[in-house]
Amino acid sequence: MTNFSMSCRCMAIGLTVVSLLSGCSRQVSDTASSPEGGGTTSSEPIKQYIASVIKDNDDPRATYPMTKAQREILKRSEAAGGVSSTDYELAWSHYKQCVVDKGYSTPVLDRYPNGLYFVARINAEGMTDEQRNKFNKDDGVCFNTEVIYINDTYALQLGNPQMINDVNQAAVNCLKRENVAPKGYTKKLFEQDEKNRLQDEHTELNYSDPKVQSCLAALGITTMESDKVWRPAKTSS
Repeated sequence: MTNFSMSCRCMAIGLTVVSLLSGCSRQVSDTASSPEGGGTTSSEPIKQYIASVIKDNDDPRATYPMTKAQREILKRSEAAGGVSSTDYELAWSHYKQCVVDKGYSTPVLDRYPNGLYFVARINAEGMTDEQRNKFNKDDGVCFNTEVIYINDTYALQLGNPQMINDVNQAAVNCLKRENVAPKGYTKKLFEQDEKNRLQDEHTELNYSDPKVQSCLAALGITTMESDKVWRPAKTSS
């Protein structure tokens, strides 16, 4: 049986957000707004972030030009100051339909408690190497053209509403907002926990707590693997 997970893609999403944040110096407003389902976030920085995403994607050299549907959702979100839960759901439905239209089974999604979606573990059983390579390409096209920027923005609203460049500090801030950080928890302690986690050593942070997993996922740090399985190859009836 051949299995592979989407954890690498999830990390790529986080890196996309980080690179965009580190590439701009923005003044963060103290004024907060709450797009439906998107958590508490500073409206103006989110608007600026979305505007920069749209502008960057207008570049004819863009590898994956976004679809009209993703652009329309982003424009609505820019005006509203954030992505609504309704539009977030809609974007993921567009991704799933895109994959189906390319001849695969409907993608199976899993979800963190904070509402962030991620693709379940993939079982490529029954697919040749050539078919798997084609699937990876097709799935990447659908994900990038239909949902990636909306997913990134929604994750920012949940995990880093102040849009600070220091991802580790943003993680600690989120953990404290959710009341799951150990007493006196600092960025230095979090960085040590991350090293220990990767080496299967003791951590002060409870990584099995769903709220912890949600905070970290919103920042591109994947600590949970789905129990669900997606078999993209359609079986003959």
